[in-house]
Amino acid sequence: LDTQPWPEHLALEGFVVGSEQGQKLLGMVTRSPFQAREPFIMTKVVNPDDPNFLAGTLPKGKRVVTISTDGIAGVAGFIFPGDRVDVLITHDIVKEGVSEKDLEEADSQDSLEEEVTESLLSNIRVLAVDQRATAGVDPDQGIIVPQSVSLEVTSEDAQRLRLGAQVGNLSLALRSIEDK
Repeated sequence: LDTQPWPEHLALEGFVVGSEQGQKLLGMVTRSPFQAREPFIMTKVVNPDDPNFLAGTLPKGKRVVTISTDGIAGVAGFIFPGDRVDVLITHDIVKEGVSEKDLEEADSQDSLEEEVTESLLSNIRVLAVDQRATAGVDPDQGIIVPQSVSLEVTSEDAQRLRLGAQVGNLSLALRSIEDK
């Protein structure tokens, strides 16, 4: 951190003024980039220990949705915060050639349906795994198979995820870091 002279009449509310206030910035994270010589404004920084840290770093228009996972759906614990995934849905659909009349007359729809897996969302950023927002492996347990994964999505994709969880089974496919 560096201090610089600044005209008092141009100082805005929230400016960090003086080295004593500047010390409060240590350990904080910026919400958006700063330019060289730009004054620090408290609204552009967030404390990672703050309960609202995730909301403070979430881009405008994005939502966090958490889905339940297990050893298979969660890629055996090889998904970490910052990774990108595709969300797959496995659900039943009516077989090709089955008519409405067939569906009405059938005692059970099991023979008229087949199970399919489709891509529901692609290239979704993982924000947290089991409430951990940083990657890591427990030294005592090694890789931990996640019970939940939090994803950064649009509001429309959040709705798709919730509906998908109701009509089928969701699972994740880890994307290569080389896939853009």
